[in-house]
Amino acid sequence: MNNRFDSTASSSKRLRSSRFGMCALGIASLIALTSANWAPGQEEKPEAAAVGLQGILPSESPTGLSYEDFSDIHKNWEAWSEKTAGMVAGLYENEDLDVAAQRAVITNLNTQLAIMSEAIADPRYVAIHARLRSLSSRLQRRLDVASAILDTLDIDPKVARRETIAKAKQAVTTANAAVGKYLDSKQGKGAGWKVFVRVDDLAAWSAGDGADQEVLKSVSKRLAGKDMLAAAQRKFLEKPEFAKLESTINGYLAASDKEPPNAASAQKLREALAAMTKSLELHEATGSKEAAFAARDAYRAVIDFAPDGAARLGSALQQHYFNYNLQVVASEAFLDRLMKENRNDNGPVNDYILGARVSGSQSTETTTGIDLKPSTTEARFNITLKGVTHSQTRGVTSQATIFTSGYHQFWAQKPLTYDGKKLSAEQAEIQVNANNTTTGADTALPIFGESIAMNAARKKRGQSEAIARSRIRDRVVPEMDKEVDKFVATTNQDLEKKLYGKLKETGLYPSASLFRTNESFLRISSRISGSEEVGGGLAPSVKTPGTGVSIQIHESLVNNAIDKMALRGEELTGDRVIEEFEESLSDLLGKKVSLKTMKSAAKDEEDNEPPVKYAFDKNDPIRFKFDDGEVRVSIKSAFKQEGKEDIPTQTITIPLGLAVSGKNIQLTRGSVRVAGSSLNIARTAVIRKKLESAIEDRLIDGVITVPADEKKGKQELNLLITSISVTDGWITITLQ
Repeated sequence: MNNRFDSTASSSKRLRSSRFGMCALGIASLIALTSANWAPGQEEKPEAAAVGLQGILPSESPTGLSYEDFSDIHKNWEAWSEKTAGMVAGLYENEDLDVAAQRAVITNLNTQLAIMSEAIADPRYVAIHARLRSLSSRLQRRLDVASAILDTLDIDPKVARRETIAKAKQAVTTANAAVGKYLDSKQGKGAGWKVFVRVDDLAAWSAGDGADQEVLKSVSKRLAGKDMLAAAQRKFLEKPEFAKLESTINGYLAASDKEPPNAASAQKLREALAAMTKSLELHEATGSKEAAFAARDAYRAVIDFAPDGAARLGSALQQHYFNYNLQVVASEAFLDRLMKENRNDNGPVNDYILGARVSGSQSTETTTGIDLKPSTTEARFNITLKGVTHSQTRGVTSQATIFTSGYHQFWAQKPLTYDGKKLSAEQAEIQVNANNTTTGADTALPIFGESIAMNAARKKRGQSEAIARSRIRDRVVPEMDKEVDKFVATTNQDLEKKLYGKLKETGLYPSASLFRTNESFLRISSRISGSEEVGGGLAPSVKTPGTGVSIQIHESLVNNAIDKMALRGEELTGDRVIEEFEESLSDLLGKKVSLKTMKSAAKDEEDNEPPVKYAFDKNDPIRFKFDDGEVRVSIKSAFKQEGKEDIPTQTITIPLGLAVSGKNIQLTRGSVRVAGSSLNIARTAVIRKKLESAIEDRLIDGVITVPADEKKGKQELNLLITSISVTDGWITITLQ
């Protein structure tokens, strides 16, 4: 495979010559075009209409996909890098490509992506895996969106309209059938509701050509007016089956009423696509909230003007820009360690069994755990209870006293499901393996009395063990049901009041969540973004250790959360800004992080100057960028200090490297950069140096401790952060 990437020429020389050649070609073209326009007696030709991606994609290679970005992979990749960077530049900068040529470039770039994927899977290239993953992800989403744009532009409007209406009609048919089936199950009142919702009339409409929309409008009006009905009737019509019918009817009416595309709408589609890609690229580069809003707004316009309602484009955007931005994969072994409880209960025995008064003592040792079950739509698992009961008893009758040793094993489980909103439990089940051993007898009978009594006891062993199984079942199952049901009720209450309520108040409630389980892992995917915000993309693949958990956080989650904080337009001291960083990093790593050392704090006191205040900008005051192994924090702020002239708004970027070093996390601060116009460069430099002195390189303890709970028999649990990777918008943390 190495032969693909070997190059004897100097990489820098190749890249410089390529860029020089492109510049020379551009200047020559400009001179030729100008000369042609000035040629006497020559008529001006009308400008050709843009085709395909022309005028829609930006006129330069995107952020992160320039020649420079490809040039630093490895010396063996020089030729490949130059070729690929040239293809990317051609797709964006070559205005002479027609649609066929644009698709050809995309196909060729997908071939380059396949080469990167092959190398990423090859351990020989582990040194450049991180770099390849970043470049691959950046390129993949641009190509997928570009392909979807071309597909959208190539759609025959008439065919698309027919297909859209046909799908909308089928949706109404399916929803109406579901309503009919639901009402048929409601004996007595179902027939009357079928008349009200006009189920049979809708079925007849579905069988026809759909030209007459009277029944659709009638049913839509009735369902929309449910608020005018009595409370019981309104509640009945709020069932999901009726909501689905109403939405599908309205969808059909909207699709059939929509004006067919024309030349004007085609031009508006191109304008909306251009605005969307421009905003997405700005958001890629800066994480700008305003850019996210603009991208969403432009996408809505695309939906309005695209013949297919932007179905093809929407799929690509959903995958790369509106996707989940929090991914958690936890192994069963890891969850079992979190759930594990050990108990030891002792107590007396006082019972009446098989005609004998039984007394003595027993002890029960139990261990609680978790057993995951497969599900693609929710988290399914069993709370397990493994136990052993030891007993020493004496059974007294009028003829003899029998001494018995009991060793009874049991395995109980209680199925639970979690759909992302509510935890639900089913009835507990149990299996018991009872074992009674007669150890002695005491009788007043003659010399063979003890032997006779022992034999009699052994003959009743099966009965006594069956009774033991019943006693354990009657004791364990109700207790397990009671405790787990209480846990479920408390958990649901805490989720609603303490977690969901707080998330809703702060605007951070997930807009979408998916919980899945198999026999080995629990997978949680959530999107924390508003309807005007951008979410995550495809998360990097990660191999979760069999005893651990991996947590992946996209920068959009952090930035969306920051947008909910009261920072815009606020004024904070430098110390408070450092505290904000500390809190953010603490949330990311799951443990307290301190950035400011005693040394830097003492230096501040020695300066004996009025504190500098950060006057945060109203737009994007703080932005996080996760890429190339760094967490880059950008502050957009003006600066105020008593007795000194204000410094206008600057953008300060603080790069922070995170890497695992044994049982610690190595935090490395890169050079603080300041960008923006300044009336006082010297004072800006002072502020930069203050931040650099405040945030110093350090080791952070990589162990997260879950405290013990003696009441529940939970031992202290230490979780070690074993890896941290930061690439293409994602930070991935693995613990075990």
